Amino acid sequence: MKPMHLIDMTALWLLDSLGAAVYNNLQLSKEAVEDKMRDLHRQAELIQAEADAAHRPLTDAEQARIDRIYDQFHGYELELATYQRQGRLTQPDDMASDHHPGNPGGVSYASAAPSQPGGAWFEQMFGSVRGQNHGFSGIGDFMSALAGVAEGRPDNRLHAYRPPMNAGMTEGTGASGGFLVPPQLMADILGPAFVESGVLSRVNTLPMTSSALSVAGFNTLDHTGGAIAGLTLNWTGEGDTLASQTPSLNDEMLKAKKGSVLVPVTNELLADAPAANIQLEQILRQAARFGLEQAVLTGNGAGRPLGVINDKALITVAKESGQSADTIVYENIVNMVARLHPNLLPGAVWIANPTTLPMLLTLQFPITDPTNGIVGGSQVPLTGDGQPAGMYRLLGLPLVFSETVPVLGDAGDLVLANFNEYMFGLRQDAQITVSQHLKFDEDRTVFRLILRADGQGRWNAPMTPLTGSTLSWCVQLAARA
Repeated sequence: MKPMHLIDMTALWLLDSLGAAVYNNLQLSKEAVEDKMRDLHRQAELIQAEADAAHRPLTDAEQARIDRIYDQFHGYELELATYQRQGRLTQPDDMASDHHPGNPGGVSYASAAPSQPGGAWFEQMFGSVRGQNHGFSGIGDFMSALAGVAEGRPDNRLHAYRPPMNAGMTEGTGASGGFLVPPQLMADILGPAFVESGVLSRVNTLPMTSSALSVAGFNTLDHTGGAIAGLTLNWTGEGDTLASQTPSLNDEMLKAKKGSVLVPVTNELLADAPAANIQLEQILRQAARFGLEQAVLTGNGAGRPLGVINDKALITVAKESGQSADTIVYENIVNMVARLHPNLLPGAVWIANPTTLPMLLTLQFPITDPTNGIVGGSQVPLTGDGQPAGMYRLLGLPLVFSETVPVLGDAGDLVLANFNEYMFGLRQDAQITVSQHLKFDEDRTVFRLILRADGQGRWNAPMTPLTGSTLSWCVQLAARA
């Protein structure tokens, strides 16, 4: 079947180019368009249900009817998306921001489009996934089909003979192994999470095609004696024998760890395909982003990725002598920069807990006098000309806030790192399982999204330079209690 939620962006641009004057002549209200979309979806479901009841695939005539229905659905969806882009539609009442604390701006219909941020990132990782939704209009439609199978209502779109979804699938309800999430739907969830996150967008992400991925390389972390990875430039005279050298190697492995999200969904929401697609995609994206960002920053490596503040190469910069509790001073910042490998300063980023913002906004550069010592201070700017509102830089490097790192005063409340040195392996084959019994008394169906990933820093220790203090790709500020 054709996907019901895919929006052809070229067509959308052409519709926009017609101008608002054309759309002023259209009299359908937002509610009427939504009703027509729901009606079309039900018509398609009835045709599918008739074939399912007879335990047979769709006939050519039935498929043609569904194709025509989806074409009409697609037209209405284009209309809704265009109205939304032109500001002609308000958000649906049941999707207002006060119903979604994690989404203060609310949800627009365009959020279900495949052109959302992250699609290119996902395709760069795993190859093209366009059209690989296997007939599902969105993640809500897919999860609704799983719930139907659990009730004994088969869905042809989930049948094993429809490649490439057959890999890893099981007969019946999928309870023993779950159903693979179609690649396009997974791109809609994970792609934006990795693009929009100030942390995930910077990690060195690698596709995992098996349960383990080798990230072996040369061990270049000990420069004592003038050698790099055990190799050195030897000067020899004419005719002299060249010295034998043996390189030092790292043999690090990423091993896919299982992460899961439990999603209880009301059966009323599952019955409303457009709303389910939008809301479920939004909450799954937020949950995946939050959980993966938390793992990359604070994971302990036990059944989950090893996070930055637990990294084997992490350097912790001590507080200043006599420094008050729960403070950040300019010397802390300077000392942290001094311990990051200078080659990694371009591309480095500060990660801070939001509770540090008042301290950082009032950070003072001390002004000293040779005789009287510190005689004043000048504010260290976090903003400047051309800097977007709400975006900050500290000593010229981006400053990103994350609630997943410790609060002000605890070790790790401020981190400086170049995340290109953090290796993050991700498998594409996410699965969803379904249970209608866990929340039976609440009339809710519970879904479990399972994805597999692993991550850790590339270095197995701080780098020891030929002269001077150790350096690293990641530095944190020690506790100031």
